Amino acid sequence: MKGLVTKSTGSWYEIQTEHAPVNARLRGNFRIKDIKLSNPIAVGDEVRLAIIDGDYMIEEILPRKNYIIRKSPKHKHLDHILAANLDAMLLVVTMEQPRTSLGYIDRMIVAAESFGIPVILNFNKVDIYSPKSMGLLQEYRAIYQNLAQVVITSIGDASSIKELENLLKNKTVLICGHSGVGKSSIVNAIDESLDLKVGEISRVHEKGMHTTTFAQLFYIEKLACRLIDTPGIKEFGLTDFSKLELRDYFREFAVYQQNCKFSNCIHQNEPDCGVIAAFLRGDISESRMMNYAQILSSLSN
Repeated sequence: MKGLVTKSTGSWYEIQTEHAPVNARLRGNFRIKDIKLSNPIAVGDEVRLAIIDGDYMIEEILPRKNYIIRKSPKHKHLDHILAANLDAMLLVVTMEQPRTSLGYIDRMIVAAESFGIPVILNFNKVDIYSPKSMGLLQEYRAIYQNLAQVVITSIGDASSIKELENLLKNKTVLICGHSGVGKSSIVNAIDESLDLKVGEISRVHEKGMHTTTFAQLFYIEKLACRLIDTPGIKEFGLTDFSKLELRDYFREFAVYQQNCKFSNCIHQNEPDCGVIAAFLRGDISESRMMNYAQILSSLSN
């Protein structure tokens, strides 16, 4: 039988079959098929099951249309798939309590761009922003409005939640971001029957504390939406990119790249670089150019 992976604990998986949810494990020799992954199966995967000695066992992963992947935070030589078969990624960020850096946002967007996954960039908790943060918010909105669907929310503002809901309808969406940015509160605001646990912000470090332990898929009936919730992502290490590839995932570079003298220009120190010229004119934001350079320096080839 076939089924959809709706929860992953690392040792067993919850699978929604045509008839009912079941718990399943991997067959003993399955893990060695792709030793580069810390999790060979991810929430959102479609799998084929068999019953062996009364237990449900995962025999096969059906072909994926896409996925979001990062370097495993626990096993640096392995990669970790956050979710598979997505229509969009909802990246929840905050300007305060805790602050999300633009470098983090850009890394997440690059990961999505590499698989052609549209990004919904959600600036949350706008009700607690200082006047300075509100000013910066408008600058950030201008930077990202052509790179993602930008939506600004606060849990107490029903109209902002409704705007977000309209972007989620009829889609399978990965919701991700730092711990404490309000992911669980957003899910509860969309569907209060889920009643997800909401965490607090550490007063010492002004960072969120984990409330979501495992990746899990929730079906939001009123939106016909599959929403995949993940534990808070502190860092996001990109994987399997070449330096030449990276430039293609900074979308605003494309129009200026045509003016580069060299076809393999990576927009650093090359002469007659169209992207550098655009940056110097102010046509490309400083933060995007600097974050591109930082990501580029972290790549090995």
